[in-house]
Amino acid sequence: MKRERTLGGLLALVVAGSVLALTPAPSHATGTNDPDHWEDQPGEVCLKVDDRGTDGGGYQVPAEPPGRDWSTLIIKKGSGNDQNDVVEKPVAGQTYLWQGQNNGYSHVILCSIPQQTPPPPPDACPDMPGTQPPGTTCTTPVPAPPLPPAPAPAPAPEPAPATAPVTTPAVEVLGEQRGRATGRLYTSCQRTVRITMNNSTSRTVAYKLLVGKKSKTLRVRADSTRQFTTRGQHRSIAKLMLGTKVLAEKRVPGACSRPEVLPATGKRQS
Repeated sequence: MKRERTLGGLLALVVAGSVLALTPAPSHATGTNDPDHWEDQPGEVCLKVDDRGTDGGGYQVPAEPPGRDWSTLIIKKGSGNDQNDVVEKPVAGQTYLWQGQNNGYSHVILCSIPQQTPPPPPDACPDMPGTQPPGTTCTTPVPAPPLPPAPAPAPAPEPAPATAPVTTPAVEVLGEQRGRATGRLYTSCQRTVRITMNNSTSRTVAYKLLVGKKSKTLRVRADSTRQFTTRGQHRSIAKLMLGTKVLAEKRVPGACSRPEVLPATGKRQS
């Protein structure tokens, strides 16, 4: 038998400032659209929230009910397995987008578990001898030995004489970190635009590359790195973006200048 539950149903369990014990009935659902499908921890309760984000934007996680912690947030775009964006331990007050895309969602399923109370620390030794309970032994903690002094740093080596080789000017910019998805942007006077995208999050991230009037969306799977190379016009602006956030921005340099001395012959150009 399929159970339909809402976020208000979980909040209704709060009576006189305390939370009733949550003991869900055995699950008979098999589809990912049913909250029972996602309950796999002791005492876990999952609720369907009909808060459609069809006009774009994300879902903002509400405050936890008293005595419980949010365990899982499932942002659903459709009924297929690839339409589920699962977020472990969502943070109350934070807004989450479906796979990092600001194009809406169908509904969400929000799961919670009872709060885990840490065990109390052991009692300190009584100040007066003979006051500890019978059958117990009071042991005075031994302080840790002091750390040895740090070794003196080795002297820095003498720098090598500076040289002025003929190189192609290039600039590499480290993009600002947004969570754990970062990007780097490289441009050169040969009109090369190269980006490196590092996604160390647990979900697929969609980057956007803008070079002049050209735009391209690049998806990077979870815990992976991807490189992409294209070309742009001289003096055009190249931007690497994640949503509305600019990770890196650089102008494509002008045409390469001719070296004063030819590298192959050592002769000066006329």
